Amino acid sequence: MKIIYHPEIGELELNRKKGRKNISLQYKYAEGRFTISYPYNCPIKIAIQFANSRIDWMRKTKSKSSNRIVARNLGSINRTYALEKFKNLADEICTTTGLNYKEIKIRKMKSIWGSCSVENKICLNLYLANLPSKLQYYVVLHELCHTVEKNHSKNFWNLVTKYWEDAIILDKELRKFVP
Repeated sequence: MKIIYHPEIGELELNRKKGRKNISLQYKYAEGRFTISYPYNCPIKIAIQFANSRIDWMRKTKSKSSNRIVARNLGSINRTYALEKFKNLADEICTTTGLNYKEIKIRKMKSIWGSCSVENKICLNLYLANLPSKLQYYVVLHELCHTVEKNHSKNFWNLVTKYWEDAIILDKELRKFVP
């Protein structure tokens, strides 16, 4: 790993990786910098040229990121407490909606707030516990709705809004936060 300073976007992390076949560029919200991963046999000059060819996207992404809040930076969380809290919340939602789940787990995830498996096992991001309670409720409801509709189809959104009319507004509000 090597960090260089780019005059227009600031720090740029360069990761040379064996077995990699192409160059990728991503923005790490928690660190506030871009990362370029590139093949081991690729010259560093080519990786930097790749970054320069994506400068408009990088500017746009960085300007959007200034409005986002990184949840993992908001404080430490007790995993046992978070699991208990989310199980209670899920049980409360299940009681009022009739939705069911098989299991809830807590994980540290970098880019998503939750997921629901085919077996109706729900996995929630530990950092969700740092968000406002209405967003926690929304994410748990969202994942519980995936026990019925496994994708984000119109039927799924109809189901979510059936239980909470403001779900679309909360989904947009959730985008202000990064795990």
